Amino acid sequence: MGLGVVQYAAISRDLPPSFREPGASQSPWEFGWGPIGNGNWFEHNWLYSFAVTALLGETKFALGAGRPAGSVVTREINGQRVSVSDCTLTNTLYAHPNFFDWNTQSGPSQFGPQALTSIAHPSSKGILSQNRLFHYPEYGEVVACCAVDLPSPVVFADMSTTESVMKRMPRGILNVWDNVNVAPGSNPRTMPGRPVVDTHRGILGRDR
Repeated sequence: MGLGVVQYAAISRDLPPSFREPGASQSPWEFGWGPIGNGNWFEHNWLYSFAVTALLGETKFALGAGRPAGSVVTREINGQRVSVSDCTLTNTLYAHPNFFDWNTQSGPSQFGPQALTSIAHPSSKGILSQNRLFHYPEYGEVVACCAVDLPSPVVFADMSTTESVMKRMPRGILNVWDNVNVAPGSNPRTMPGRPVVDTHRGILGRDR
């Protein structure tokens, strides 16, 4: 999937997949085969896989090892089967780097796709991680993020890969525009964002 993102960018002005103009409010995701509900700008980080699997002509690359057969969402676009991926792109590919700093975060005016070649530390900046794990049968399906000690695949901007325990990687800045429900009375500045996805200083930051 990481190579698919790079291939997509090579023919799309160095940009990751996006399907509409930046905006803060939720609106329908409209595709050639119809809508798939409402979403917001940062949800490109999982919808990207529709574009990548269509480009690659193969949906199996979107699936995590061990995922049960028949449990994945697929659609047909212009005769191509496309799939939701078990890996997500980082949100930092869809906002200005300053957005991922509490001192400069201003919201929608900073939204927009970021060129892959603008990544300052490509060997250290994670751009894609597998968020749903199936290759530990003793645990069943696992969400790999901030609480589990299981390693999960991470792809860095130089296309190197590793398995890392996400909870041990640098935490990010919570993105309150990313359909995140913050409990009433809580201070978002005290709540860390996800590793890789919401890393401090965004595309200029480091995850390892």
